Amino acid sequence: MERFEEFYKNVGDDGEDRIRIVNYTEEGDPILHDLEYDGNVLHSVRDSRRDTFGRGEIVEMSCENIKYIQNGKIADNIYKLADCDRKDADESVLWY
Repeated sequence: MERFEEFYKNVGDDGEDRIRIVNYTEEGDPILHDLEYDGNVLHSVRDSRRDTFGRGEIVEMSCENIKYIQNGKIADNIYKLADCDRKDADESVLWY
């Protein structure tokens, strides 16, 4: 979480950074989410090819920002991508 908060701060400060977030399904399969910020645009690549029961695809999109939401519908703390070039893709990044 510390590393993600550092990434989030760097994006807010227009500093280049990258991070990989790994979420696990109930069965234990990893879903990889790579985020790279070049100082202007967030590039998102979500790879679910290792998810046995999922779609098994790579979804790429570019976004202008990442937002923090408190007391959201799925969790108390949510980070999600914002102002993206795809509206058909999952914008969630991290929640707890």
